[in-house]
Amino acid sequence: MENRNSNNLNSTGNDRQAEIDAYLKGHKEGDAAATRHLAVAYINGDGVVQDTERGEKLLKEASKRGDVRAEALYA
Repeated sequence: MENRNSNNLNSTGNDRQAEIDAYLKGHKEGDAAATRHLAVAYINGDGVVQDTERGEKLLKEASKRGDVRAEALYA
């Protein structure tokens, strides 16, 4: 049985969960790099339930926030 919370996160280990939590916090605070990391996690389903649509939206947001790596990935 898969454990999920309201952010579509699944339980994949304490270290990865801590990273995802940090990305979520950074994203909410406007951190472009954190938003990019969260986007890639959603696109790949790494530490979260895969959601490519959400990942692409987050990549676009990171790009708008000035993250050049997100711009390259989004293009």
